[in-house]
Amino acid sequence: MVYQEGRKRRYRLKVGRILITICMTILLICIVLFLWKWLNGIDFVALVDGKYISSSEMEVSTQPSKAVAKEVRQGELILVNNQIKAPESSASDMISIFDRKSGSYYVRDKNVIVKEEIMEPINRMMDDFYKNTGLDDVMIISGFRDEALQQTLYERELNKTGLNSSSLVAKPGYSEHQTGYVIDLGLYGDGREFDGKGAYKWLLENAHLYGFVQRYQEDKVNITMIDNEPWHFRYVGIAHAHAMKQNHLCLEEYIDFLKNYPYNGTHLEIQTQSKDNYEIYYIPDCTPSQLQELLPKDNLYELSGNNIDGYIVTEKV
Repeated sequence: MVYQEGRKRRYRLKVGRILITICMTILLICIVLFLWKWLNGIDFVALVDGKYISSSEMEVSTQPSKAVAKEVRQGELILVNNQIKAPESSASDMISIFDRKSGSYYVRDKNVIVKEEIMEPINRMMDDFYKNTGLDDVMIISGFRDEALQQTLYERELNKTGLNSSSLVAKPGYSEHQTGYVIDLGLYGDGREFDGKGAYKWLLENAHLYGFVQRYQEDKVNITMIDNEPWHFRYVGIAHAHAMKQNHLCLEEYIDFLKNYPYNGTHLEIQTQSKDNYEIYYIPDCTPSQLQELLPKDNLYELSGNNIDGYIVTEKV
């Protein structure tokens, strides 16, 4: 009897130790899980320029947002092509070139309209073209076009070619003309076309001095999917026009190129022909408060969305 009672006691002690071990293990796991969740929930702070910034304020997603802010779809550097839709614009956002033009060029009629901010660069470019060549027969034949007009032009082109798509006329809703940052050139009288040759080559070679680029070039057709158009000029701003010309990049290439210069890394440095210096960098799409923290505090700057996934800052230094 004594032997059996001893065995029962040892068995109860063994079971008790096992139960205690199991309970301690469960408790330890719970503690670890609690600490992990608590630590991940802490909003750490850092001292930046004498100001405490929380981690949530400092973080900027490097992944394209599924629903980008409307500001990403605004500005001189928005990319529009047959895959990237133009942001909504209307004629009420534009001004008539005819009403603001200088006397060194022609305009087809008063209905040719563009964004107001490109009017002064147009006048300077055309005035200097006249001073350098003595020619005043360049005519601006097209500017802003809404989607309805683009639809008409696109269908007309398809009816003429019998094809299902066009490499000359952009799809409705996907035309740069819907941005208001574009002008098409022709020549005054007898329906002459602007080919950018001879004396008119001056405009192709010097457009960057005024913030314009030839948007569709012959050796970039495989990227832009639009045929060579020496008459189609896109305004991107002086610093960017210089950078694109120096690196021989079309706008699609340039937008990707700028992602090599993030806000928290090395910035792209550009000096224009007038010796103005700029730093250019990219900020992924983020909240307005995050964006404000990343913008220059002391220097003049311009901000543009890229119409895809972020912003481009052009800081004059």
